[in-house]
Amino acid sequence: DAQSGGTVAVLSDEHSPIAAVAFSPGGTRVAAVGRDTLLTVWEVSTGISLFSVRSQQALSSLVFSPNGTSIAIAGYAGQIQIRNVKDGSVSALFNGQGSPITSLAISPDGLTLASGSRAGAIWLWDLKTGAKLAALSGHPGGVYALVFSPDGTRLVSSGKDNLVRVWGVPTS
Repeated sequence: DAQSGGTVAVLSDEHSPIAAVAFSPGGTRVAAVGRDTLLTVWEVSTGISLFSVRSQQALSSLVFSPNGTSIAIAGYAGQIQIRNVKDGSVSALFNGQGSPITSLAISPDGLTLASGSRAGAIWLWDLKTGAKLAALSGHPGGVYALVFSPDGTRLVSSGKDNLVRVWGVPTS
């Protein structure tokens, strides 16, 4: 806990190794993805696994939607899956980035998904239609992390080039 610095819970499943973890927006759930293709979502208060599902690719990144009803996962095959947080079912697929995906972010309004790749490209996707909105480049050697500003007008990225870039997000 926060006062003692001790472990509050240990959440375990078949992951080996775990590549990324995330809290749901309300903090009630934790999700993890692994290179073994497994996505697991746990209820934090009980430590109970709500579900585990396998993907068709080794996984490297995940992010919850701002409303907490879905989760985007991506991995080494370059595919992004949008999954329902209640049961893990796939609600959408995004393909085409052509390189392993290393990072994901969803805008605060839940309308735009950003994906960064090992090739250094950042793609912006319309989460409702699946359309590619923009392609950004500037991190030779790969993108490590992505995050939207609280108002959704900017995207920050970091990469293998040891730079942090701040991007204006195109508006529709």
